[in-house]
Amino acid sequence: MYHLNSSTNQEISLKSIFKESSTFTQEMIEKTLMRNDSNYVLYQDVLLLMRKLSEEFREILIIKEIGKTHENRPIQMIEITLKNSSQNSMLITGAHHSRELSSIQLPLLTALQLCHGYYHKDQETINFLQNHKMLLIPIINVDGFNYISEKFTQFGKYPLKRKNMNSDYENGTECDTSQKYFKYYLTGGLVTEFDDVMSGVDLNRNYDWDFGNGGGSSNDPCNEQYRGPYPFSESETRAIRDLVEQRQNDLKVIYNIHTYGNLLVHPFSHQKNNILAEKFPHHAKIYEEIWDEGPFPKGNERGNAQQVVGYEADGEACDWIFSKYQIICASPELGLQTYLANDFILSNREVVKQIIGQNFKWIKYTMRKIGPQLKLSIVKATKALLSDEINIVLRIDNTGLGDFKLTHEQKFDRRYHIQFETNYLTHIQILNGEATSRYLGADQSQIMTFTPHQDIPSRGFTTVTIQGRLNENYYTKLSKSQKSAELDDQYVTIEYKKYPLLQIEPQTLEIPLNKILKYNTISLSVSEIFNELLPQNSYRAWLSINLVLITICIIAIVGFCLFKMKKTLWEKYLINNQVRLNSQRFLDLKQNLIIQEPYLNDAMSRTDFILV
Repeated sequence: MYHLNSSTNQEISLKSIFKESSTFTQEMIEKTLMRNDSNYVLYQDVLLLMRKLSEEFREILIIKEIGKTHENRPIQMIEITLKNSSQNSMLITGAHHSRELSSIQLPLLTALQLCHGYYHKDQETINFLQNHKMLLIPIINVDGFNYISEKFTQFGKYPLKRKNMNSDYENGTECDTSQKYFKYYLTGGLVTEFDDVMSGVDLNRNYDWDFGNGGGSSNDPCNEQYRGPYPFSESETRAIRDLVEQRQNDLKVIYNIHTYGNLLVHPFSHQKNNILAEKFPHHAKIYEEIWDEGPFPKGNERGNAQQVVGYEADGEACDWIFSKYQIICASPELGLQTYLANDFILSNREVVKQIIGQNFKWIKYTMRKIGPQLKLSIVKATKALLSDEINIVLRIDNTGLGDFKLTHEQKFDRRYHIQFETNYLTHIQILNGEATSRYLGADQSQIMTFTPHQDIPSRGFTTVTIQGRLNENYYTKLSKSQKSAELDDQYVTIEYKKYPLLQIEPQTLEIPLNKILKYNTISLSVSEIFNELLPQNSYRAWLSINLVLITICIIAIVGFCLFKMKKTLWEKYLINNQVRLNSQRFLDLKQNLIIQEPYLNDAMSRTDFILV
């Protein structure tokens, strides 16, 4: 081991698999998370994989027991970090419902990816592990998953058991149904197992929030949504309750993974009309950012259970976690935008690999979200009248869930560097900050690198003012009307509809500084803005040539006097049209000011963010 496709029982080390490539490949997913006779893993495979992880990566990974199941099996958690102190943490759980097998694969893939990155000394992984903790519980419903694994080992079939193995509440009655197809489908053809498949408690209806009040569960022990006799009646949900209570100050995001679908389900699932945005607008914004910015599979939908699944769910885990602790919690339903992904047990091997591979991308995005994540906005820009001096005020928002602290280490950490580059400004400086470097680019452009000048708490902001002078070559080419304005103020504030030739409407550029890629240098270029807002030499030359040709024609046809009159009228038209054209170029430009960056492409390459 570790190689589930191996025809022998020989154990192969994970490091030998990781050595094959510095990129975690689809082949690695198949070797570590799929069996030769199945597209999934069984309970004994998970135990073996967790043991191999703890043995080969003991410097970053430990296995902890957080509780026992109804049948006294351990509920195990993987903790991955390079530090043992209190840190912002992220928790991913799988298999609240035991038949949702890909929900087990995704937490395991997360562990494998982190160990793989650590093995290859990937800076993204090192940065995460030095500052955060990853907590992974691949299987909550251990007894149910063990039951499924045993039946597959015996008969080669997967019974679709959803609930845990606690049949104590049936009072001696046996679950049965007259619907033969339903019975055959749920048991995987093992119809004599129907009572075992239907017994137990739905763990994701057993939490203490609106328990049994919304119609999204059942009091019938044979119903698939049987909630149990009272909240936290099950040892499995009590283990999660105790863990969240103990770590509530460090946990920033919790994902309880489910299948199937292609959905991001967030609170409140016990309501038809979701009140999240109304009652918790601050948190609703975070959910919106995760969904908008995270690279979810195409066609992914978000909302509460009623909105995206079509039914209510009371006693649901994330409703309880969010309501009690205000920890961001969601229950993603893994899937893709294809009918081939719409079932619990999938026969298409490639689809299974795509499901867990593509959904891991937004897991990686969230790993960045729990740290500081800076967003840069242009607040305003001002130009002194009859002067070449320009001030640009930038607002830096920390939209991440971790504080940005200006330590000595962060000051020289390239992940937190913002790079300002322009061909049109000289003598650039920061008025309320400190530049870490200044240099000339290959094209003689001015480049300055700086970090935020003060701490920025999570969801807080600060401002930075950059001052510079217009390059003399460009300033001298401005007409008199462009150098001044008919205003009494000493400065012209460059805002929408105020000074058309030099207007910058406040816009937003996403700067995820906790990007954890190879270098993470942020490159902010204003050259394209000035290129659009200032007249272009080629355009002026074209106008001049055409003006000469038109003038010659007018002289030949109408004579000197008529030409002089028409020239005056034509020059007035050009001046007015110049303003209109520059304004239109700005309106076109502002559509491109917000850059939608694909946060997690598979290649771990440097990404520059350019304001265009």
